[in-house]
Amino acid sequence: MAVTMTREQRTIPTYEPAPPNSLPFFLEKKAYQGATGKVYPLPYTDRLSNTRINKDYDMIILENEYIQVELLPEIGGKIHGALQKSNGYEFIYKNICIKPAMVGLAGPWVSGGVEFNWPQHHRPTTFMPTEATLQENSDGSKTCWMGEADPFYRMRSAVGITVYPGSSLVEAKAVVYNRTDTPLPFMWWNNLAVRVHKDYKATFPPDVEWVNDHDRRAVISFPVMKGVFHTARPYDYGEGTDATWFSNIKLPTSVMVMRGQSNMDFLGGYDFAANAGTVTVSDHHYSVGKKMWTWGDGDFGRAWCSNLTDNGDRYIELMTGVFTDNQPDFTYIMPGEMKTFTTVWYPVREIGPVMNASREGAISLTVDKGQMRVGAIPTFSCDAARLSISVKGTLVHQEIANTDPDHPLCVELPLPDEAQETDIEIIFSDQCGHTLVSYRPPVRGNKPAPKPRSVPPVPQNVASLEELYLHGAHLEQYKHHTYVPEDYYMEALRREPEDLRCNHAMGRLMIAKGDFAAARVYLERAVQRLKMRNDNPADPEPIYHLARLERIEGNLDKAYDLFADASWQFGWRSPCLYEMACIDCIRGNKAAAITHLLQALETNVHHFAARTLLGYLTGEKAQIEKVVELSPQDTFARFALWLMGGEPVSDFILSRPQDVRDAADDFLRAGLKEEALQVLHSCTKADQIIRYLIAFASGEKPEHGSILYCFPNRLEDILLLQHFPQDWEAQYLLGCVYYDRLNYSAALACWRKSVRLNPDYAFTWRNMAQALFDHFDQKEEARSALENALRLAPDNARIVYELLQLYKNIQMPVKDRLVFLENHEELVRQRDDCFLEMIILYVQQGSFEHARKLLLSKRFNIYEGGEGKLTRLHGWLYTLWGEKARTLGDSEQAARWFEEALHYPANYGEGRHYSAQEANIYYYTGLLHASNGNMDLACQAWEKAATQPNQITEITYFAALSEAKLGHTDKAQAMFHEMIASGTERLETANQYGYFGVGMEAPLPFEINVTPIHQAEAYLLLALGYKGLGEEKAAESWKNKLVELDPWNSKLCYFHQLSIL
Repeated sequence: MAVTMTREQRTIPTYEPAPPNSLPFFLEKKAYQGATGKVYPLPYTDRLSNTRINKDYDMIILENEYIQVELLPEIGGKIHGALQKSNGYEFIYKNICIKPAMVGLAGPWVSGGVEFNWPQHHRPTTFMPTEATLQENSDGSKTCWMGEADPFYRMRSAVGITVYPGSSLVEAKAVVYNRTDTPLPFMWWNNLAVRVHKDYKATFPPDVEWVNDHDRRAVISFPVMKGVFHTARPYDYGEGTDATWFSNIKLPTSVMVMRGQSNMDFLGGYDFAANAGTVTVSDHHYSVGKKMWTWGDGDFGRAWCSNLTDNGDRYIELMTGVFTDNQPDFTYIMPGEMKTFTTVWYPVREIGPVMNASREGAISLTVDKGQMRVGAIPTFSCDAARLSISVKGTLVHQEIANTDPDHPLCVELPLPDEAQETDIEIIFSDQCGHTLVSYRPPVRGNKPAPKPRSVPPVPQNVASLEELYLHGAHLEQYKHHTYVPEDYYMEALRREPEDLRCNHAMGRLMIAKGDFAAARVYLERAVQRLKMRNDNPADPEPIYHLARLERIEGNLDKAYDLFADASWQFGWRSPCLYEMACIDCIRGNKAAAITHLLQALETNVHHFAARTLLGYLTGEKAQIEKVVELSPQDTFARFALWLMGGEPVSDFILSRPQDVRDAADDFLRAGLKEEALQVLHSCTKADQIIRYLIAFASGEKPEHGSILYCFPNRLEDILLLQHFPQDWEAQYLLGCVYYDRLNYSAALACWRKSVRLNPDYAFTWRNMAQALFDHFDQKEEARSALENALRLAPDNARIVYELLQLYKNIQMPVKDRLVFLENHEELVRQRDDCFLEMIILYVQQGSFEHARKLLLSKRFNIYEGGEGKLTRLHGWLYTLWGEKARTLGDSEQAARWFEEALHYPANYGEGRHYSAQEANIYYYTGLLHASNGNMDLACQAWEKAATQPNQITEITYFAALSEAKLGHTDKAQAMFHEMIASGTERLETANQYGYFGVGMEAPLPFEINVTPIHQAEAYLLLALGYKGLGEEKAAESWKNKLVELDPWNSKLCYFHQLSIL
C-alpha cells in the first residue's frame, strides 16, 4: 500500500480555555521544569473551561498498510496518536478529547500523543498553533512539517513527520536553526505518551543502572529503586521496587538516564494485556536523554489524569532528549547554526518487553526457570529473516522465516546448563546477512553511583575566580530561575576587576538588558585583557560581541573592523562574515557583500540567512530554494522568493506579526528597506510594533491601533521604540521590553513618561505597581498605582487578584480585604486563585459554613506545582470546625467534620498526595475519641498523626503532640527540637531562594522578596517548637515577632483559633 496523506477537519470533544489574559505577565523567580518560568512575551491563559463542546481541528493523517498517524498542528504541532492497524493497538496514546490542564508554561497543556519540546521543556507554545507544510518525497514517503519560531529568542524549528511505504516507522526529523546573532541555549525533548494500566511495563535499556531526578537533584538505582529517592518530596523505596511497572510507583515521579549510563539507542514500553508495545529509537551519542514520567498509580495521579481526559485513561511519558540528558540541561547553538536529528517510533507485538532496538527492528529476551524466550520483529517486510541465538559463542538455534511488522518471529528453548543470561547473544538479520539488530545482555553492577548535583555556594563563599565564573556560566546556560549569574561574575570582578571571562560575560548580559553603556565598559575591558599578549587570540568571542554592540549603536565602521578581526578564527568566521556582508549592503557595496557571503557559506553551508541574502543579491533563486529544501518553513527564504516573483507566503505566516517581523528584520539588517516595507505591508494582522517599524523604515508618522496582546521583547525593539519619545504607546511598550530584560530602572522611567503623556491607560499603572513594589520598595506608590489601574479597568479580574495580593503583602486586615473582595465578587469568582484566597480569609474570620459553601460551589482547575494549597485549606477548615464543635460538646458534629477533612470533593480536581500532612486532623480526631472514652480509637488516630510524612512544617507540631499522647515523650521532644532547628536554619538563610526548580511553589504577585516569607515560616516553627517544649516565654517572643512581621498570617490565625498561639 502506498502512503496516503490527507488533510481534514476533525471534530474532537474539547474543553476550550478562556482567551489569554491581555495583561503582560512578567513572572520572575518562577521555576518551570527545573529552569526559568518566564512567560513574557507569551500571552498567559489563566482560566480554563469545565464545559465540553465539539470543536473542529485541522488534522493531517499519514497512513500505510501497517500504521495510521494523526497530527494536530493547531496544538503545538504534535502527533495526536498512532495506531497499528492489524491489531488496533495505539502505540502512541490518543486522548479522546482535548482537555487542557494548567501544566504548560503559558497555561493550558494537553496529554497524549507526542509533544516536541523545545527550546525548553515543556514547549512554551504547546497549546498554540504551528504552521503545517505537506511534502511528497521521491521515495514514496510523505512528510508533514510543523514548525514555528520560538517566542523568546526567535530561533526557528520544524519537525517533519514522515511515514514510509512498507514500513511501521513514524519518523520525526527536527531542524533547529539559530537565526539570531548570539549563541543561545536550547534543549529538545520528544515527549511520547503511552496508555498504561497495572500490566504495563516501561522498557529501558538494560545497561542502565542509575537514574536521577530533575537537575540531578537525586540519584537512585534502576530499574529496581532502593532506599530513599531524595527528590523535592523524598520517598523510601525500601529494599527494592521495580520502577518499570506502572502500578509500582504511587507518586508523581521523574526518572532520567544521564549521559554515560547507556550505550543503547532505544526506549519503550510493553502492554502485557494487549501483548503489544512501543519502541523509540534515536542515536544515543546525541539523543543522550531518556526519561519516564508518571503521575503515579494513586489518588493523586488518578485525579490529575481525570483533569486531562474524560474516560479514565492513565498514561505515562517516555521521553528522549536530544543534546540534553536532563530537565534542565541545555546546550548552545551558535549564530547561523543548524542542528538536525531524527527519532523514530514503531509498534511491536507478541514478543514481550524489548531488550534492544534499532531503526530496522527490535529484539526481546526473557529468561525464566531455565527457559529463554526470544522475540524479534522488523519494521518492514523481511523475507527469509534469520534469528540466530548463541550461548557462550556456540550457535544453539537458528530460525529462518518470512516476517514483517505484523508477524514477529518468536522462539522458546532451554538455556544450556551452567549458562548465564549474560552468555546469550541474539542476532536478527535479513536474508543478505545484514544485521537488523542484535543483543547481548550486559554485565551489571560495574557502574558507580553518579553524584547528585549540589547547590552552588553563595558567591562570597566561592574559593576561586574560576569557580565563580563556572557557577555563573552554569546558571546562565541553564536559564536558572532564582540564582543570578551576575552575582557570581560581579564577585569575581570585585576580586579581580580585569578578569577576562567575567567581563566578557557581563558585557553579553548587559547587551541583553539593553544597558549598552555598561556593556561597553565590560566588553572593552574584556577585549583589552584578551589582547594583553596576543593580538590574534584563539577565541575572539569578546571581540565579536563588542562588534555586535557597535552595530547595535549604529557605529558601523567600528563594527565592521571588529567583525573582520573576529573572523580570523574558524569558530566565528561564518557569523562575522555574514555581519560584514550586511554592512556591505548598507554601504552599497554589493560585490563585497557577495564575496563575504560566499566565504561565510564556505565555512557554514547551512547558514540559511547568508544563503538567502546571497540568492537575493545575485538573483539566484536556486540558492534560496536550497534553504527551503532543508527548512521548508524558513521565513526569510520564503519572503525572498516571493519578492523575486515566487509563490506567496502562507496565510498562516502573514497573519502572525512576529513571523513577518522576522523576515523584515532580516532585510533591514542588510539595509534593504524597500523589501522590508513590502514584507511588513503584507502582514494581515499587523500589531503596533509592525506599525512603528513601517513608520521607521518609511520615515512617515506611525499609525495606531490596539496595543492589546502587543508584547515586544526583541533587542531591536529598544532601538525602534526610542524613535518615538513623545508617543505614550511607544513608551509603554518600551517599558515592557526593558522590564522583560530585567532593566527595571529604564522600564519604570518609560512607564512614568507614558502616564504623563496619557494617564488613562490601566496597564501602564498596573506595570508600574509591579516595578515599584518588587524592585523599588515603594509600597504605597505601588498601591496607588494599582488602585488607579483597577479604577481604569474595573472589569479586569486579574487586576483585582493582584490588588488583593498587594493588600495582603502590606498587611491589610482580613475584614478590609473581605470587603474589597465582596465588592468585586463577580470578578473574584472568575479566578480560582482569587476565589480561593477569599475562602481562606473566611476561614481566618471563622466563617466556616460560608467557606464550606463556597468551596463546594466551584470546579477548581489546579496548576501543576500548585497542588496542596486547596487541600491544605480543606484540612484546616474541617479541623478548626470540628474542634470548635468538640469544645462545644457536639461530638456527633465534630466527628462528621473530622471525617470530612479526610475526603476531597470531586470538584477540587485534586487527589490525596502521598506527602499530604494531616496530623492536625488525626490529632484532634484522637482528642474527640478520648473525650468520648474510646482510647483505642484515640490511639489509632494519634498513631496515624505520628507517622505522617516527616517534612518539618507547622503540622509537625501535631505529630509531636500525638507522640506525647501515646506516651512517647522522647520522640515528641525530639520533634519539637527539630522544629526549632529547622526554624533557626530558615532564619539564617531567609534571604536565599530555593535552588532546585521542581517542587518549589510559584511566587505569587508581590512576593518576589522571599525574606519575609521565610522569616514568617521560621518564626512560626520556633514559636511552636518552644511551645511544645513548654518554654512559654520563648514561644511568646517568637509569636510576637511573627505578629509584628505578618499580623494576619493565615497559619498563625489557625493556631490562634485552636488556642495554641
